[in-house]
Amino acid sequence: MLNRLFSPSSIAVIGASKTVGKVGYETMHNLVRSGFEGPIVPINSAGGELFGRTVYPQLSDYPKSIDLVVIAVPAEAAPAAAATRSRRGRAPWWSWPLASRRLAGRAARWKTS
Repeated sequence: MLNRLFSPSSIAVIGASKTVGKVGYETMHNLVRSGFEGPIVPINSAGGELFGRTVYPQLSDYPKSIDLVVIAVPAEAAPAAAATRSRRGRAPWWSWPLASRRLAGRAARWKTS
């Protein structure tokens, strides 16, 4: 499991976006720019194409297995995205919204102490 987290052979980005500045766009941009050699699979209900890759409306629409899922949706939508991920197997995942919310909460606590 840890190998799939630290050395994935494929990555899906739930919440991939065509809007510059959004976490889903920046995540896709960074993965593509980094030269990651495996499949980078954008997931967004709008479908279409992003960075020359087919955007799948749902993770379950992608026919192959995924090693790592990045969840780049608003925090309130992250639990549903994580549930979708778990229906495809037990791929490890990382959620930007939940991480940023935790960090913001810590920062607020640090400011008040």
